[in-house]
Amino acid sequence: MEQFLWQFPYLKHLEIKAHGWKNLFDGYQWQKLTNFFTTFNFKFDTEDILMDNILDSFSTPYWLEEKHWFIGYKNGCLFSIPHFAPDHIDISWQTSLRSTALNHTVIYDRLNKITIKTDVIDSNYYFTHIKELILECSISVQILTSTMDLNQIKHLSVLSIDDILKLIPLESNMPQLCELSIKNDVTSDMIERIRLYRFSQIHKLEIGIFTKYSDYITEELFRLFAFVQHLIYKSPIESIQTMICFIDGFKHLSNASFFCDDVFFDTEASFCQDPNSIIEYSKRLTKDNFTCRIYRSTKYGLSSYGIYWWIEDQPSSSIVNMYWLPQQRYHWYRFKYFFLFMLHKSFCFN
Repeated sequence: MEQFLWQFPYLKHLEIKAHGWKNLFDGYQWQKLTNFFTTFNFKFDTEDILMDNILDSFSTPYWLEEKHWFIGYKNGCLFSIPHFAPDHIDISWQTSLRSTALNHTVIYDRLNKITIKTDVIDSNYYFTHIKELILECSISVQILTSTMDLNQIKHLSVLSIDDILKLIPLESNMPQLCELSIKNDVTSDMIERIRLYRFSQIHKLEIGIFTKYSDYITEELFRLFAFVQHLIYKSPIESIQTMICFIDGFKHLSNASFFCDDVFFDTEASFCQDPNSIIEYSKRLTKDNFTCRIYRSTKYGLSSYGIYWWIEDQPSSSIVNMYWLPQQRYHWYRFKYFFLFMLHKSFCFN
């Protein structure tokens, strides 16, 4: 690096990102090379084991008083503040963020995404610009409101649909929330605990479903999230019926993603060759109102596929199609669920 910079004796501004050895983390050496720089912003990553005093060489009067260049360190990454400050951080008890700045405000003010893995939060700072919140534990809304401005949250990620119950009413606690990701598959027991609520503000949903009682779970999702426009369905699909069910069931759906493996391509060969063949099975799809694309990826010798849909807005349907028929279908699946559930209990009891 030293030989390279000597070729530019009049250089005043430098921005650099590099992955290398721990000699990149020597503030004394960089002081010799940057003495005549006006601005110097960098981000260095290394796999070396670094010492706890890694920031000492960047804490001299040259860096702090003469240049006013502040440096941060987190998980093997050394970066200029605020230029390369992270926009995402984990504020759980294991958080490891250090800097040469007097306080972390200059870093925290740039954050727009936070992960929380434990209800013991290691931060005395109140976050005001967070747009995406990832909860990897169950946590009360009281702890969250004391830590950040929930009014700014637009994307919420939770482990289980049960975790949403602690945040209800969502429309009051997170009024801007429009995107919800649920990591674990939804079961019928979870649905029973949350089925009386409605989440009309959710327009983008990422979700998977447990296979047992999947018909009933799916019908309840149409009622819970009636205004979903963008669906990411994480559970592997085994037939086109799953896609048809969601495309027809979410009345406002305009974008959907499904995933499958080679088994699907063996059983649904006609669809894979001609996606338009699905039209005859769907109440919503027509020849000219959708686009479907299928992409294949291979990892460790195994193939997986993504099936992506773009659906145009639909003309207003009759009351029969929009309300009465879905209601009839819903009551049928709910009756079927309770019948099978009671039959299972009776069998186990005997």
